[in-house]
Amino acid sequence: MLKLSEVDFVLVNELTRLYRPINGSFLEGHINQLLKENNVKVLQVQGGTIDLSKFDQQLITLIKNQILYEDLHKKRQNSINAFRIKKDSGRLCSDAKMYGIRYLGNGKIEVIPEWVEIIRFVYDNICAYRPYRAIIRDCNERWGKEIFFYESSIYAIAKQPIYCGYQYNSRGELIKNVQISGQEFISFEQWQEVQKIISHKRAKYHVKAKKHWLPLSGRLYCGECGGKLICLLEHGKIYYTCNKQTLDRNHADCRNSRIRFESGSRGEPALYDAIFPLLSIALIERFRKASEVLKEKKRLAEYDVELKNLATKEEQLHEMFLDGLAAAEQLRSLLARNRERRN
Repeated sequence: MLKLSEVDFVLVNELTRLYRPINGSFLEGHINQLLKENNVKVLQVQGGTIDLSKFDQQLITLIKNQILYEDLHKKRQNSINAFRIKKDSGRLCSDAKMYGIRYLGNGKIEVIPEWVEIIRFVYDNICAYRPYRAIIRDCNERWGKEIFFYESSIYAIAKQPIYCGYQYNSRGELIKNVQISGQEFISFEQWQEVQKIISHKRAKYHVKAKKHWLPLSGRLYCGECGGKLICLLEHGKIYYTCNKQTLDRNHADCRNSRIRFESGSRGEPALYDAIFPLLSIALIERFRKASEVLKEKKRLAEYDVELKNLATKEEQLHEMFLDGLAAAEQLRSLLARNRERRN
């Protein structure tokens, strides 16, 4: 768009290849105005030439775009309805993007045999009330060469009803899935038991309010595996440590990536002591910028009050002029002074 002044024609198959009209959007008007200002014509393979400098072609283009928008909106709504009908009939609406399920095309899916043992292992261990970290660590030790498991992986497997032959419809209700019929490898009763255990654990877990100032969270990385370090509170002391060592015993070297945040009573060196000067400089600069912003806000508030006073004076003089109590010259003089002050 920056070089439109050097362009005479834009060649497209048809206008929607240049932009798609969206109701309530300024995109169409903005592009048309740029084309008009730079005298650029649109050559369509299907539809001929459009010269937006001519009013009749502007009007025709506007009408066509409105018709096209309504047609696209109707097609989109029909597509949404078709997806809803398909989902309510017990079929997945897209590729099977879930652990252990492969999409074959033409609405067919199959269970990946290698994943059956993994998923059963996860369900059996959750039903045995084993800690999630222990389950994750065992999964990574046994099958970690193919995929590395995290807590999110365990939740995704545990909450997926397709393994017992069910899915959610468009209203969020459980219904039978017809595509996986005969391939189920988890019982519905076990799936329900796992949902109760997960819900109970999450209900008991309460996140404590963050009372510590941790400016480096998310900015420190493990020197062994490259993963982000997490915060750990141990005996009242804050440490940054790598999480991989607790998820996989093969990452034992990650225990070397353990940094204490603050020094203890013995005065041993820690991370905060090393970076304190840098943090102080950053805080001073932040305070300076915050002070400048505060001053600007006060100045804007003063300008706002002054503008309101100017408007009040103009309104009063207008009323006096209409009542014949002020001359036109006085009104013009006041408006000129106020205009100059506003500028």
